[in-house]
Amino acid sequence: MSRILFLLLIFSHSVFATTKVLSWNIQNFGLSKSDANFQFIASVMKPYDIIVIQEVNASYSGSQAVAKLVNCLNKLGSDWDYAVSNPTIGKGIERYAYIWKKSVKLLGKPYLYTPFQYTIDREPYMATFVHQKDTFTIANIHLVPKHKKPELEIIQLYQLAALKNQHIVIAGDFNCPHFNTCFDKLYAYHFKHALLKTATTLKMKPKNGSHLASMYDNFYYEKNEIIAVSPTCIDFSVQFSSLIEARRISDHLPISISLSLK
Repeated sequence: MSRILFLLLIFSHSVFATTKVLSWNIQNFGLSKSDANFQFIASVMKPYDIIVIQEVNASYSGSQAVAKLVNCLNKLGSDWDYAVSNPTIGKGIERYAYIWKKSVKLLGKPYLYTPFQYTIDREPYMATFVHQKDTFTIANIHLVPKHKKPELEIIQLYQLAALKNQHIVIAGDFNCPHFNTCFDKLYAYHFKHALLKTATTLKMKPKNGSHLASMYDNFYYEKNEIIAVSPTCIDFSVQFSSLIEARRISDHLPISISLSLK
């Protein structure tokens, strides 16, 4: 094989054989969202392979909302499947969800990570997927709000690195920016953050010329094993006439990334 052909094959793998993941804290996601809200959310999600959702309502309304969203996605042209967690066991009760195109294979059954059930209020929801011959385990997570010190939960996340041969990606709402020193231990285990200097939440109203608030949502991945490209924060709020209207969708913006294995 010529060197040029080899390089072209490597390039094509890195560019085309990727898994597109979107993570979104959809504030209090339940049937209280309007039909127009559901259709809008589905339109944002449509291009991705795997969807990672936080803050699904702990009541039955949350599970019904995820099913309704999947029905909206199916009407847009692809076939989708989904899983919704049981309510979390810790103090902050909510559900998580995964939605994925049927071209993606789910390995086993998603599960709440019980080793954290007494030390993290909303223990992560784990799922392993295979796509384009690459296997990833995603930890879907929503940590406590700032006033409850999410740093005390973040310092425990390095323990997920002990899950051998699973190519871990931690995705969600950390209520803390990536540059906080509480992430240092996770970084010491060769994890890397995807988004840089990107605010992912909406203010109540614009201030000082900006409508964006905090750098809370992110992806953290094993940099020695995973290639992560095109990290993006999708500012859907610009499609609405006001922040009040945009925040009916969520107070968080969705974030996305394309993943492949080295």
